[in-house]
Amino acid sequence: MLGYVVLPSDCKAYRTNDLRDAWGGYILFPDNKTNIAWSAGMVQTPFDNGDDKFVWVKRESLGKTSLKYGLLHANDKDIVAAALPGLNLVMVLKSDNDLDTFLKVARSFRLGKCDDCVRPLSAGPSNNSLDRSGGSVFRIKRGAAKVE
Repeated sequence: MLGYVVLPSDCKAYRTNDLRDAWGGYILFPDNKTNIAWSAGMVQTPFDNGDDKFVWVKRESLGKTSLKYGLLHANDKDIVAAALPGLNLVMVLKSDNDLDTFLKVARSFRLGKCDDCVRPLSAGPSNNSLDRSGGSVFRIKRGAAKVE
């Protein structure tokens, strides 16, 4: 599966895991506090073990593909997770605007090839609060990132 998400131009995408068939990392926003973990490749989606652990789950059509996302509580935190074709996104919600930020990125996903995307940075600032569980080659384009 090939696709990309559009990121705000002041965001940076990092790859922290680079396995043979799975990749992962995170998207860091300019405040250096807001981040979205991503994973792709041969990894489970957040929903593979069922929707029971989620407070709620929603689905949306994104043209030729779909977005599934939901809210869960874990370790006294609210966490939103999303599954797209070939890409998972996870974010710990820390402010009222975080869900909107997360959905803006998730809803920007498009199937297709992004010829002028560049690879993410392979090493980023320490980010111990993220769940880094797999991923895919994530590429950044002027305001866009790509998964392939």
